[in-house]
This record gives sequence, structure tokens and C-alpha cells, in this order.
Amino acid sequence: MLILCSQYGMHLLHHGVSKYRADSTLGPACWPHFDLLVILGGSFHFDLPQGMEAVAGDALLVPKGVRFRGRTSSFGGTLWVHHFRPGRTEKENWLHRLPSQRMRHYPGGVRGDWSQALLARIHEIHSHPTLRPEQILLFRLLLDRVRRSSSDPRPSVIQQAIEAAKDCQWQGIDSGWMARSAGLSQSHFRARFLAETGKTIGDFLKTRRLERAQEVLRTTDVPIKEISREAGYSELSAFYHAFRKAAGCSPAKFRKRHPPMV
Repeated sequence: MLILCSQYGMHLLHHGVSKYRADSTLGPACWPHFDLLVILGGSFHFDLPQGMEAVAGDALLVPKGVRFRGRTSSFGGTLWVHHFRPGRTEKENWLHRLPSQRMRHYPGGVRGDWSQALLARIHEIHSHPTLRPEQILLFRLLLDRVRRSSSDPRPSVIQQAIEAAKDCQWQGIDSGWMARSAGLSQSHFRARFLAETGKTIGDFLKTRRLERAQEVLRTTDVPIKEISREAGYSELSAFYHAFRKAAGCSPAKFRKRHPPMV
């Protein structure tokens, strides 16, 4: 399919949605045109130029001639690929100024309501040739939205997973739960978590569980043995050792210093 519209200076060559099973391989590919890749579901790991994880709501721009390869996570994924050639209008010059050797990752680039509405409308009029000029215009708006998203103060999937764990008060939360919440494999989640927070997911969860244990000790009369179990410790002695190291005293002394207001 070739969609041309000289009025807007943009050539949209093809677009389509593809679903990939778990651990599927993409490419290697090297195309003679630009590409906008939109992650609709699941997650993808792209090998080149360096490892990057893209999840639902992310967008990637691939300049022409850039060779790349990727694979889905153990959850699989859905990808919407748009092949296009930008025109030379002032609004499209930013595309020609992109680094010509690598793809650009825009985390959350199509996660907003406006971007989702643009995607839905582009897809809706896909089979209506008389509306193709509108389709080009909408695609240009979508590209501009993607470009602007790089400066949007949106939380990353790591921060979203942390917030989701807070809502559960850290009870029953482990690295697998958080990875699933972020839509990533555990290995990719651990690597991305370390890069973003500077901490391992294990150390982070241990700290948060102990902070939660202190909160429960301050605000309730729940038995220490039960608090230990909720904090993920099968042995009470291990909980006492970790708690004393974090708080400077035993759970019993901590509660005595901060009697519950019940």
C-alpha cells in the first residue's frame, strides 16, 4: 500500500499491526525508509545499538538505513509498524536531524489520551481511500506528539511498578510481581531497575518491607511474628537480625518506643 499526499510533504508507505509470540525474533532489519514502531502490548528488547527495553505505550523511531534486531519477552508483544518518508517541510526537519546511526526510544511516547486517539483514528480510516489526506495529517500530528513526549514528566514503567507495589502495601510483592506489573521479563526488569534507581531489586524490596514493618509496629498491635511473615521472612530470627540492622534496635524495643495508638 502506498499513500501519497504532496500537500503535507509526507509519504506514508505502509502500516500494519503484528502480534508476536513469546521469545519471537524480529529482524535483523534494515529498511530504505523511516519507521515509527509503536508498542501496543507486551514488551520488546532491541539489541542495537545497545540493549533497550520497550513496553506498551512506548514508541521508537528508526531512521532509514539503520540496522536493528529485537525479540519479544516471555509475554510476547504486539507491534504497530509505520513505514514512511518524511517531507522537507519545516515541521518535519527534525526527522532529518535525527542521528542516522541509531534508533530513538521514546518511553511513553504514545501513552497519552491524545496519542491514543490519533492512533485509533489512523487505524479507523485505514480502509477509506478518500480520507487518506486526513490520515497523513493525523500521522504528522502523532509524530510531533512522539517528539514532544521526550520532555514530558511521565513516570517510567519502573516507577509505575513501584507505585503499584505501594498500593498493595508491599505485602506478597516480589521481583516477579513487579516485573509482570511493568510488562517486562524478570531479567530485563532487574537490569532496568538497577540502571534507573542504582539499587538491586532485592535490596530495594528488603528496605521497603522493613520500612513497612516499622509502620505496622508504630500503628497497630499486630504480633511481631505475623509482621515478620508479611515482611517475607520465614524465620523470626532472620527478621530480628535484619530489623535490628535497619532500625538500630529489635522490633520489640521499636514498638516500646513507638506504642501503637489503637
